[in-house]
Amino acid sequence: REQISQLLGLIGEPHDHAMPMFVHGPPVTGKTSIVRDVLGTLGRPFAYTSLVDSHSPRLLLDALVEELAPHLRGMDEKDLRCDRMADLVSILRRGLPPGNPAVFVVIDEATRLVDWKGADALLPALMKLSELTERNVGCVLVATPGWDAFRSAAGARPPAPVFFDAYSKAQLQKVLLRERPPEADERLYSNFVASILPMYVATCRSLHELRALLQPLWRVYVE
Repeated sequence: REQISQLLGLIGEPHDHAMPMFVHGPPVTGKTSIVRDVLGTLGRPFAYTSLVDSHSPRLLLDALVEELAPHLRGMDEKDLRCDRMADLVSILRRGLPPGNPAVFVVIDEATRLVDWKGADALLPALMKLSELTERNVGCVLVATPGWDAFRSAAGARPPAPVFFDAYSKAQLQKVLLRERPPEADERLYSNFVASILPMYVATCRSLHELRALLQPLWRVYVE
């Protein structure tokens, strides 16, 4: 995919500058899984959290420190207490050596951050982690809407964008066929998807919705 090439180019080599990135696009287009897979395949240290679970600044910071703990040197558990952004900056500065290979923090469902009290200070700080910590640390935000949704956070530097477009009809068909029920005949299910998908794809490109639509229709189709 084009987006994988973009991510590889932005991530670069281990000691390249870890620039902030903004990965966005429609739901269920593989944004999160591809970001995590690319970083994992390249062997880049990274922390991942979703704001569905880390639903406050304190929980977000705690989750990031917990995920990064294996990569931090000379830090005891008491040293990892993280109540505010300044604590995260201090922890990263003390736990990562100068000139460290790139480390990334990946924040999923990032749009939720905009509604938090203090987001106008938190978001710009996340975009400047490398400068604040004086270490090679970059933030990757993953969201559905574009950067305009974050404009209310004054002073936040726009990160490098990576846009995931909605799946094409051919891509949707390929994914749905890969998810064929184990008991379904391959050829019969292929004919079913080929006949049903055109009825919905013009108005719906969401895999979640298409999966929900196809399940009961398949039962009727084989009766």
